[in-house]
This record gives sequence, C-alpha cells and structure tokens, in this order.
Amino acid sequence: MDEKIEELLVLSKQIADNAQQGSDLWRNLRLVKEVYEKLVSLPLDYNEEVNAPNRVEFIENLLSCVNELDMPRASLRMREYQKSILESLPSCKVEIKSIDGDIQLLRDYLNMKISVKEWCQKYGRHLLFDDVERSLKWEENIFEVEQEINKELQNEPRGMGFCFVYWSKKRSALLRRGIEWRSPRVMNPRVMFD
Repeated sequence: MDEKIEELLVLSKQIADNAQQGSDLWRNLRLVKEVYEKLVSLPLDYNEEVNAPNRVEFIENLLSCVNELDMPRASLRMREYQKSILESLPSCKVEIKSIDGDIQLLRDYLNMKISVKEWCQKYGRHLLFDDVERSLKWEENIFEVEQEINKELQNEPRGMGFCFVYWSKKRSALLRRGIEWRSPRVMNPRVMFD
C-alpha cells in the first residue's frame, strides 16, 4: 500500500476510535484538520481510495467524528471543498443540496450579525450558547482547553453534578487564555442541568 494512503488510514482509524469513546470528540479536532490537509495535498487522481467520490465520503466520515461547531472555520473549508468536488461530478444534486445546508449552517454560525438566539431558532437548537464560542480565538484554543480540563478532571466521578465542575474548570482555563465565557447554565437560567 502507498505510504501516504497508509498514513491517512492509520490517522483515520485513530479518529474513529476516539469518536467511538463517546463525548471526548475534542480529541479529534487537530487530527481531523491534519488528515484533511494531507488529503487535499494529494491530486484527485492520485489513487482510487482518494479519488473524487471517495474523497467526499472520506471528508464526511472525518466530520462525523468531531463537533463541527468546535472548529467551524475548518469545517466550513471542508464542506466547501466537498461541494466543489461534487459540482465536478455528474448527478450529485441531492448531495450538493445537503452540503449546501451544512455550509449555510456554518456560515450563519460564524456570522456575528445573526444573534445566538436567532441562530438557535433557525437551526432548532434549544440551548443558547455564549457568542465567544463562535470566535476565532475560541477555535484556536479549544483543543488545549479541553486537554487541560481532561487532565484536571481525570479522577473526577462523571455522575450527577459533573457538568458544573467541568464548566467551572473550563471557564478558568479559558480565562487564563483571555477568553471570557458564560456556561450553558448561565446562558439558560431556566433550564435544569445535572
């Protein structure tokens, strides 16, 4: 097997394994970006495994292993790349329409002229979030923040009330990086969290 393809497959397996572990999708943020950059550096006709149709599916699989809103700018680039490939292929209108929806969601998410409340209403999200989560500074720091919190809380029981400890640690880690963040509890005062 080709060395470049083998490297993509090894990293992709690591991404899939991380995703199967559940809620720690943050672990994949850097890996997905790395795999994507390696993938797009290869010509579309490089190999059957990374040709145009397979590449679209490959990127879809990568994005299914992260929370796209933790890396909205990178996700948007990937979605736009998928669309550009699909536009070059015959009879892909249904897939293009689906990706158009993903692209619009991400563009609206990054558009600070659209309020969080308006965005949530438009996309059927029930919990409000802090505007800072849409910032470039957030996107550039979230991996390190989550990694730091994970180390701090590795022995903490993950039962009732864990979210409050987690949010407190997250707020502190973000503040150390100059990011003022309000937790879901603060943003949604009438919602009961456990």
